[in-house]
Amino acid sequence: MTRSCANLSSSMTAAIPAALCAAVVTMSAQSAFAQESAGVSVRAQSGDSVTVDLTNPFDFELRVVGIRLLCDNDDGSATIYESAGGDIAMLAPAQAAGTGWSGDVTVAKRDDDTPSHNDLTACRGAAAAGVDLDATAELVDTAIRSGSIESLSAALTQVRNRARPISRASRHHPEQVAASGIEEADWFSLERVDALRAQVEATICENASRRFLAARGQSRRQELYTVLAEQVREADLHITCMNPAASLAAAQMLIASNRPQDAVAFAGRDEEGQLLPEWRPIFVQSRIAFAQSAISLNANTFNAYRPVLEAMRDVHQVAPDHQALAEAADTIFPRVRDWINTAIAQGELDDAQRLIEIMRPTFSDHPAVAEAAGAYATALLNEGLRHAREGRYRPARNRFVRGNNLLEGVPEWDNHRDEINHVRALGVLDDGREIASNASDDSAPARGHAKLAEAQEMFDLTEAEIALFNADIAESWVAVAHSELEEHSFVGARTALERAEGLSPTGPSESIQNAWLDYAEARHSRGGFFMSGDDVADAREAIERAGDVDPDRASKIGSRLTMAFYGYRVGIPAVGVLILLLIGIGTIASRRRARKYSMLAND
Repeated sequence: MTRSCANLSSSMTAAIPAALCAAVVTMSAQSAFAQESAGVSVRAQSGDSVTVDLTNPFDFELRVVGIRLLCDNDDGSATIYESAGGDIAMLAPAQAAGTGWSGDVTVAKRDDDTPSHNDLTACRGAAAAGVDLDATAELVDTAIRSGSIESLSAALTQVRNRARPISRASRHHPEQVAASGIEEADWFSLERVDALRAQVEATICENASRRFLAARGQSRRQELYTVLAEQVREADLHITCMNPAASLAAAQMLIASNRPQDAVAFAGRDEEGQLLPEWRPIFVQSRIAFAQSAISLNANTFNAYRPVLEAMRDVHQVAPDHQALAEAADTIFPRVRDWINTAIAQGELDDAQRLIEIMRPTFSDHPAVAEAAGAYATALLNEGLRHAREGRYRPARNRFVRGNNLLEGVPEWDNHRDEINHVRALGVLDDGREIASNASDDSAPARGHAKLAEAQEMFDLTEAEIALFNADIAESWVAVAHSELEEHSFVGARTALERAEGLSPTGPSESIQNAWLDYAEARHSRGGFFMSGDDVADAREAIERAGDVDPDRASKIGSRLTMAFYGYRVGIPAVGVLILLLIGIGTIASRRRARKYSMLAND
């Protein structure tokens, strides 16, 4: 609203109270992003006391019972200081003189574990503020007694704005509100202000209903409908909020005015979403009128056909034998079939699919729909098989899954079920390969291999397909083994290689054999001369399992294992004996030198 009170009042059938008019004009001038409560700024600080300036952005009185200061910390968190609950100030409306308040308030840190701040003047402030709900209720009563939608809309704006500070106090300052000792129902009750809002909204809708039903004649109702719809919209409501009798009368008027889509918006439904009996003829009539009107335009686009088909589907759900429905079907379905054939030829399968989804299964028996579904099935089948021939089984599978959900009963689709299911099964195997490829997860190959059973439920795979899949999973186990060796987890690596051997369809592959050599080499690199007999035996077994894949490498690793074996059993003891021998010789030499020096001393 941007009109003055004088202009606003002159346009009303019933005068708005002057004070209420001034209030709504003032509030309409505020930004949509206005404050939710009183403004708080810290001007000075002395110990635990801060001098604050409070401001009221609203055109009604605010009662402040607490403040909160949010001080930003270096780590991105915030330290909160807040006052104890209690009356702080009563702020006059924004347009009144002396609307602000300044004074000292004692604050304390809410959480002792958060950092302290010496300067609170840089902190952001928020207020716990309430609104006089008795005065708000009187405002609502005055608007209801005035009897005009304009007065009620102004009151509704006031109630919604007064809910904002109350909502903030309820959400962010419940402890301060509770500690204030002020009766919540009088100043802070969100339930009460919501009830007042609902009361005003219901009164606006009932007022519109009463005025519409009181009008007589088609032309008068058309004029009044436009006026009421605008007045209700100014209250952020919709004209469909009118009561059932007025809604039914409005829908009948709209159909007679060739506005079937608007009429459908009023349709009354039960708790389960089903049309009420009295609304079914209106609904059918409006949807048929819309479909006929759209058909008459002869538009040949996806966006033109879709709402027409949706309207026909809606009618079929309520009145499947309606004569007008059959006539519309004979007109529109051949056009849609031709459009779908053109879209398929241009490779636009997605748009073709969307229209077929609307027509099937409701109109599956219509010849034009059957022909369109058959053409789409053929195109979808060919595209999926093309992906499959290129080895891209997953996108092919995705196409076929889409078709299975839509084309059941279409001969062009059902006659190729074996091909479709075969490709779907191969797509599942590709899913398994992708799952198994995560070498950092030692359970991935097993989970990937489990997809084989799922695929075989779809189609009887050939032995060659199964063997190829098992070989790929075996390679995934080899990758896991290498990952385990990097972590020096020899038990995990051995387990992975044994599982790889178990899956390999033609015995250990070259990569598995080389991995066994890697295993033996890693054993020696980890243990060196300190390898135990069991470690050496384990490494030698790995060399044996590597077969003839790389004899030279196997020989070198074997030689190093031999040195480690004898080094541990012969070299280390020999070094020990040598050290003891040197110690013994040194001891004897020391004793001889001592005896010699003793004899010289005696001489």
